Amino acid sequence: MKNNFLIISIIFFLIFLSGCIDTNQQNNNLKDIINNKNFEILHYKVFSLNSDSEVIEEGFIHDEDVTFYFINGEIKNKCGEKTNIKIDINFFDENNIFLDSRYFIIEDLPDSYIKYFEVKYFVDLLDYGNNIGKITFDLEKI
Repeated sequence: MKNNFLIISIIFFLIFLSGCIDTNQQNNNLKDIINNKNFEILHYKVFSLNSDSEVIEEGFIHDEDVTFYFINGEIKNKCGEKTNIKIDINFFDENNIFLDSRYFIIEDLPDSYIKYFEVKYFVDLLDYGNNIGKITFDLEKI
C-alpha cells in the first residue's frame, strides 16, 4: 500500500513539473498570443534576410549582410463578424524608442477564421534598421 502511494505521488509530482516547463525558452523568436477584444495574433516569427531573400538567422541581427527583416504569423478574427483588419507593426530600438512602423491589411476575414500575414522591412543601415531590437503590434478593425 505504501509503495502504491509513493508511485502515485511521484506520478502526480512529474505531471505537476511538466506543466511548469516554459516551452518558449526553446525558441524565443516564436512569440505567443497577442490579444485584444477583437483579434488575436496566435504567433509570429522574425527573420533576418540577405539580398537574395535567404534567411541568415531568426530574430533581429545587425550585420552588413542583412537586407530585410521578415515578420510573419497568424491572426484570428474574434470580433463576431466578417471584417477587415489592419496590423500595424511598430519597430523599437533596445531602449524602447520608436523607430518606424509598417502595416498589413487583411480583407474580409470571417469571424473565428485564422489568416497568415507577413511584412518585409527593408534595412537601411544608415537609418533605423540597424537599431531595431523589438516590435509591437496594434490591431485595428477597418
